[in-house]
Amino acid sequence: MGFTETPAMNELTGENDFVINLSTEQLDVMDADVLIYYVTDAGMQDVLAEPSRQFLRVYETGGEVFLGDLPVAALARVSLVSIPVALEALVPMLEGAADGDPSTPVPDGRQ
Repeated sequence: MGFTETPAMNELTGENDFVINLSTEQLDVMDADVLIYYVTDAGMQDVLAEPSRQFLRVYETGGEVFLGDLPVAALARVSLVSIPVALEALVPMLEGAADGDPSTPVPDGRQ
C-alpha cells in the first residue's frame, strides 16, 4: 500500500524491531500521514485522553486508525481466508484516514 515509517522512527529502530517504547514527549516520532493504533477499550480511553495527541498532524487531518482484535487477528493469520477479511476491514479505514480531510469518517476497527 506504500506506507513507510517516519524518518525519526527509522532512527530509533533496528532491522528486526517490532516495538518502540516512546514517552509522551516523543510523540513527534510517530507524526505521520496515517497512524494505526491497536488498542483495547481501556487503551482507547488512554489514547483519547492524551493531551499531547492534539499536536500530532494525524489528529488534525483525521489520519488516525483504531484497530481491534478482528483485523489484527486476520492480519496475523495470513491465510487465504484471513487476508480478504483483513483487507475488507482495513481498506476503508486507510482510505478515510489517508485523504487528509478530518471530516471524512474513518470506520472504527475495534468493532
